[in-house]
Amino acid sequence: MQRYKMTVEYDGRPFLGWQTQPEKQGVQDYIEKALLNLLKIPVKIFCAGRTDTGVHGAGQVIHCDIPKDLRIITTEYKFLEGLNYYLKPAPISILKIEKTDFDFHARFSALKRHYRYKILNRRAVPTFRDGLVWHVRKELNLDIMKYSAQDFIGTHDFTTFRSTDCQSPSAIRTMDNVFFEHYNDELHFCVQAKSFLQHQIRSMVGTLVKMGMEQLPPDYVKIALAEKKRAVCGPVAPPYGLYFERVIYE
Repeated sequence: MQRYKMTVEYDGRPFLGWQTQPEKQGVQDYIEKALLNLLKIPVKIFCAGRTDTGVHGAGQVIHCDIPKDLRIITTEYKFLEGLNYYLKPAPISILKIEKTDFDFHARFSALKRHYRYKILNRRAVPTFRDGLVWHVRKELNLDIMKYSAQDFIGTHDFTTFRSTDCQSPSAIRTMDNVFFEHYNDELHFCVQAKSFLQHQIRSMVGTLVKMGMEQLPPDYVKIALAEKKRAVCGPVAPPYGLYFERVIYE
């Protein structure tokens, strides 16, 4: 067997999240079907991090094991071209395929995961970016948002900022880096950590946007973290502004 590492890009809007679904509408379902059509054998894939319905992948990483004697795989380039052919017309692209050792695991070998949330802050509705950004019409106070976002950095109990359906046994997470970038009428919320809770980033963004609207006090992140109650969280930002941007391995 040969283990392959792949970097994947996808538009999350048509899919019911990453994970395989009974309706076969997960991103995983489409990639595994393309592998089956190409290789004529079932192949199981493993990802660096599952994304929810509507969330996009800009640098998702997966791995799979494939028999070495398959004649259709002569080079990584032909493997890449063939797999992308069978993924059409789904909005999924395999950006890179490389051989790797069996001690590599897309999920368990990951040291850091980086997400980016895109907010379009203007009154005019989006045309080209509809479904790819969260459109916030009210002008945001970016200084407050930048300042308050720093309170997420470090190790905290994120009970307030996770879904009530989250199955993680612990709400303790460590945020290594949290910051905003500003591109004309777009604000990008960037966060890096080893792992995240369900809906954590979208909950963080929704709260910060409320603060940027000056509808919550500038120290509200500290207050919400200390409360450890889902009820004090701001609104959960919509999924289509969120991008799984990249994974860092050793």
